[in-house]
Amino acid sequence: MTKEKNSGWYAIWRWLLCRCLELFYRRMEVIGLENIPSDKPVIFASNHTNALMDPLVITYFSGKQHYFMTRGDIFKGLMDKIFRSWRMLPLYRMKDGIETLGKNEAVMEFATNRLVSGGSMIIFPEGSHFWIRQVHPLRKGLVRMAYDVLNKDPETELVVIPVGLYYNDMVRINQDVLVNFGEPISVKNFPREENQQRTFLNFNQELREKMKEQLIEIPLEGAAYKQAEAWRIELENRFKSLSLKWSYRYQKEFIAIISQPDFQEQIREMVLSLDEILQIEGLQQWWMGIYPSLYRDNLEYPWLNVLKYPFYWISFLQFLPVFLLGKKILGSIKDSTFHCSVKFGLALLVQPFFALMQAGIAALIFQSWWAFPIYLISMPIWALLFTEWRGKRSVILDPAPLK
Repeated sequence: MTKEKNSGWYAIWRWLLCRCLELFYRRMEVIGLENIPSDKPVIFASNHTNALMDPLVITYFSGKQHYFMTRGDIFKGLMDKIFRSWRMLPLYRMKDGIETLGKNEAVMEFATNRLVSGGSMIIFPEGSHFWIRQVHPLRKGLVRMAYDVLNKDPETELVVIPVGLYYNDMVRINQDVLVNFGEPISVKNFPREENQQRTFLNFNQELREKMKEQLIEIPLEGAAYKQAEAWRIELENRFKSLSLKWSYRYQKEFIAIISQPDFQEQIREMVLSLDEILQIEGLQQWWMGIYPSLYRDNLEYPWLNVLKYPFYWISFLQFLPVFLLGKKILGSIKDSTFHCSVKFGLALLVQPFFALMQAGIAALIFQSWWAFPIYLISMPIWALLFTEWRGKRSVILDPAPLK
């Protein structure tokens, strides 16, 4: 097959998407860009914690024009054409109606052909989204697709790259996100068993372990998990002066230490603060090695916030229509996992229309059409102030309780 050409429309959309992400998040950092090949078909296998934001932040860093699958029930009318132009593919579920499941075969065939022709896919092999910091058992959809590509083209250079997504908060705006690309797994060179299902099982086991390496994995259950996550969040707050990469690294090391069976046995049935846990043998030396690096100049000066305060309110007025619309929509969505995606969607798709209307009003008020472009040019500044303010004011919502 001929190599698939990049889409000019997708390139324009991706540029706009990336600029909006830079306004939406406070910090965006990446690890492992060198693991992404430029001349091979790629499946990015990622954990799924933050609904639509997950494929978007992968797209931001990867430099590729991806296809990715999403729930099929949103592909209706005009939105069907728009979503497909963004390379979103509909995947239907039983609750969408048993008659829709037959459409999935054509979607999978399309996706496979795109990979054969050198394309790129983002897949969430856990099969659903989870806020718990663990990689759940992987379903077989990804590995079946990978080997379908291999069957169609035995010489394919298809690789699967394990991806870890880390957000310091999955509800508020103006927060941090880290994308971690692991070393690629070659589908063609992966050991094959006579029993294909055994090959699939082995592949998924290795992929799952590689995905865990890219995450802050908390391999605990119940009360032990909740306590470890509470300590991690408090520790994360102490690392705000560090780069996101170093904060992530230290949190990962901390969780690895306290998750050891001997350590868990030592602190079982004990109620300890973070400072008390950091004094325990095995953590004290580790913590003292980090402690000096936390003393860095803080760029957030109190007087600067005082000066910004009136501008925060002005920025709020600029975004008041979309803010009120968002409040109404979010009030009807019980699963807060989708809240960040809704906020970003409104900023990306709805706010530009309000901005054009507001620019027109400004031109009428000042009796000058120069006010129109000046107002639009100033919008990124107001967007930065608005996201900064709302990110500080909003309340962190607790994730869904453990079952």
